[in-house]
Amino acid sequence: MNKYVDCFDGVSYNDAKDMFETFTNIVNRVNQAKTQAETGTQYDANPWGDQTSAILDALINKVDAISSQLNVINDLMNSRVGKIEKMIIEVTYGTQKDNLLRDFNKASNRIQFAYEKLLTFANAGKNITKRRIKNFIEEDIENLGTEGVEGNLATIFDIITSENLINVGSSEQSLLALITKKELEKGGDVCGRHKSSQLIIYQFFLTVCSIEILGATTLAYGYALNEILQKSENKTDLASDEIPVIKEEFKKRVTAYSNKFAKSIESVSRAFRNCDPVESHMHIRDVTFTEMWGLTQSIVLSEFSLASRRSCAGTCANVHNKPNNFQFCYNKPMHGDRVYKTDTRACWWWYNAPEKPELCPTPRRCHGLMSDCIEITNAKPCMLKNDTRRYQFIKDVSNDKSYGLESECKGYEADFEWSKDDVYDCTFCLCTCDDNIYTSESVHMISLKLARSDTANNKVVVGVRFKLYEKILHIQIKENEILDRHRINNNKNINWVELPKMRKDILRTRERVMNPKVIEGRDFIVWDRFEYAFNFDELILPPERVVTGVKFGYELTNHSKYKHRVQIQIESMEYNSKTGELIQGTEELMKPDPENHNEQLVMEHLKIPQNAVTETVLDSSENGYGILVHSELEEDAGQTVLPLFDAQTVEVKPNAPLGGIGFHHRGTKFEAGFYGLTGHTVDYSAILKAGS
Repeated sequence: MNKYVDCFDGVSYNDAKDMFETFTNIVNRVNQAKTQAETGTQYDANPWGDQTSAILDALINKVDAISSQLNVINDLMNSRVGKIEKMIIEVTYGTQKDNLLRDFNKASNRIQFAYEKLLTFANAGKNITKRRIKNFIEEDIENLGTEGVEGNLATIFDIITSENLINVGSSEQSLLALITKKELEKGGDVCGRHKSSQLIIYQFFLTVCSIEILGATTLAYGYALNEILQKSENKTDLASDEIPVIKEEFKKRVTAYSNKFAKSIESVSRAFRNCDPVESHMHIRDVTFTEMWGLTQSIVLSEFSLASRRSCAGTCANVHNKPNNFQFCYNKPMHGDRVYKTDTRACWWWYNAPEKPELCPTPRRCHGLMSDCIEITNAKPCMLKNDTRRYQFIKDVSNDKSYGLESECKGYEADFEWSKDDVYDCTFCLCTCDDNIYTSESVHMISLKLARSDTANNKVVVGVRFKLYEKILHIQIKENEILDRHRINNNKNINWVELPKMRKDILRTRERVMNPKVIEGRDFIVWDRFEYAFNFDELILPPERVVTGVKFGYELTNHSKYKHRVQIQIESMEYNSKTGELIQGTEELMKPDPENHNEQLVMEHLKIPQNAVTETVLDSSENGYGILVHSELEEDAGQTVLPLFDAQTVEVKPNAPLGGIGFHHRGTKFEAGFYGLTGHTVDYSAILKAGS
């Protein structure tokens, strides 16, 4: 039974050849039943008053033997038909969609009803009456009109694939053409369904073929029952005369379905991605998104803290790429030959917070360089402890201005007023802190390690996501065992592959110790917002390969801007779909060309996307790149590193192997949006072509 479950929920009996073999096995069961009965023990006479019950009982036993499997197909067919109905309802073209859907449902329901009548004979056993068998034969088997099984199979075939309807430019289109056109209009941008347009149409193919199997099975057993009935009446209508015809018609239709669906599937995209959560308030840090927080962030410091000569002779505008190397955070200037007052400064503690928070206008030290400063005469910041943000908001009291959305402070507020040193006025500076020094607590490093599935145990990548671990950005993979015909063993636990512990080794490398265990540029990179960018790429594998590993790669390029590029890279292996085995020794790493990415993604506004009122849309292209910046001062006090990273899992549901991975951006006109991973399903058109 599992084979049939997997075939619908993922991808098993997956082409025309498989379908034909399935039906051939059913026909063989009919012939076995007849042979078994004719050579086996004779049973008691049935209510018909003859000795044909042996054939009847043997036949019913064969029906019962496969009924549970066919019931699974039947139930899943009903589920898929419901989804097809939803897909067609969404279509807005001026077509006869309602009539098509009505006729499709009517025909599939009649086939299902005939099949269920066949099952009642299996349950009734020797209580079957000749009249009931006769009615079944006349109404469903021998009736070649629209009421019989054969007529309904023909009706469904015409609805789905009719040459008169398949022209997408026609005012009337086939059901397959409608669905294909709808998927093409998405332009490959499919989000939230956890499957690609290819897989959607492929599952439609499986649904249609399941209807064929149910219908043809009903016909085969129906003609066998008719032979029993004819023998009891000394007539000679043999199932062996009809079943080859049924078999040939089945083969023709399924082959035609396979060819037409393969053409349709080939025309649509293999890509899929995540959507925004249904409600904006559903955004949860490290669940739906993650952030390289603190990498570049606004910070308030006294002008004296930034002064080179312990003087306020300069201005905030003169601060450019200046480090803050003082041991203290200053609240007021220290006068040259006067006694230091305890209320003018606070020591930086070992965990980078000021010893006395009320004496320091920032809750966390900036170890990096400061630039892009503006003057604030009197500052009143709302400071946050143990948070990704330094501030909830910052008030510029003298100018009656606020940075960030002012509300009830959830941290602690303090007033910092201007003062004088020996000569000059000392104010406060609101600066950008680029905090990527090795002593910093910010997230400023990206792992370049390959996240690889356990290929020795025939496991492949079935899901990917961005994950922060040890304040390093990683790509994490979900793995599971692959079986034959692109099935995933959903009976086994699906595991997230453990992320490597790298931070201590990275810090030792950055401290320039001898014989480092990890190397910058090979195992990790340190992000510099003036030098680094992400390339947008979509890596798609050929049909015979599946994804076994994913990583960030690093390339030093010849671009005039942002020469250091980070890009997506994938490992794959060849896969034998018949045996279900990965072919060892065929590992390959696919890398995109880093040199052809010249168009920078333009983010007109740097608002945080968690509060977006409109849905984000895909706005990156494969010849482009994107950078990291901090959010707007007015809206967010420059506290968020943008874009954010979509932390939701990219996977097919139920799980299936992946045929590619990409890196993209989605945003809105007003929000900076998210960097995200794209999933690509395996090439289902190639599967159908091979089967044909």
